[in-house]
Amino acid sequence: MIIIKMMGNLGNQMFIYAMGRSLALKYNDRLYIDLSGLKRYYYTANYKLDHFEISPDISYDIYRLPLLTRLKYSFTTTLFALEHLFYRKTRMDLVIPKNIIMKWFRRGCYYCTNRPYFNFPDNNPKKDKFVYGYFQGEQYFKEFKDQIRSELRVTVPISARDKRLIDEMHSCNSVGISIRACKAPENPKVNDNVILGYISKDYYYEGMRRISEKIKNPVFYVFADDIEKVKEEFVFQYPVIYVEPEDSVTGMRLLYNCKHFVIANSTFSWWGAYLSDYADKVIIMPIPWDRKGAPRDCIYIKDAIKIPCIFED
Repeated sequence: MIIIKMMGNLGNQMFIYAMGRSLALKYNDRLYIDLSGLKRYYYTANYKLDHFEISPDISYDIYRLPLLTRLKYSFTTTLFALEHLFYRKTRMDLVIPKNIIMKWFRRGCYYCTNRPYFNFPDNNPKKDKFVYGYFQGEQYFKEFKDQIRSELRVTVPISARDKRLIDEMHSCNSVGISIRACKAPENPKVNDNVILGYISKDYYYEGMRRISEKIKNPVFYVFADDIEKVKEEFVFQYPVIYVEPEDSVTGMRLLYNCKHFVIANSTFSWWGAYLSDYADKVIIMPIPWDRKGAPRDCIYIKDAIKIPCIFED
């Protein structure tokens, strides 16, 4: 069996699911999702994947698993979290050494909360496999990407308003502009050597200019976690349409129905661009991805255009 620890908001949940589901497909095994750590770093987080076309064979009731399996899972995840904390505190470095990750892998544990891509060996003979981390990159599920993409489609009934908007997006050269604008209070649980950061406005302006050079008559649809702030603070050089979805799930569906993208350094943005079915899509991504943290080469979508960015204070 395979147990994954679910964490974070929608974009991170999708990455974690993709990793766990790919292992379940690889080993033809049952997938269990542990929701007990969902609010560990994001106290507002709610589980959202039950609104997607995910596998019906998933179980959330890990308490029905054998006691020995549950104890092993609880012990190893706790011990790894402490080991990770040790490296962050003593070395001020998010990257856990390869030998430590391999030590856990030999126990059946895919434990890798650090950001860079880790190339796990192809086969793990352990019967019970545990997954703990964010696994942000297509490389973790590339073997089964077509199935993963099909399962991460929104199933919530579409409203008449959203249907009209999607029809508009399909009829023009729609460009999804996804902006991280809501500067939430500092989370004391997140170590200060891991700072995602907020990208300056110039990145988005330059991205829109580059898109305008590559496609004819672009129509820019602006998505943001604080749309009112964007309306107040941004001065766009092109006409824009502000998108105000009901929630993050319907917002994801609207975003992945765009044809082209200028995305923020956010997992929500990443999945919106990645799930788009438009064959000739142009994707613009910021580099670096984090203001401060480990290298993130694995986050970049193939053929995406990388535009240098700076971060706001």
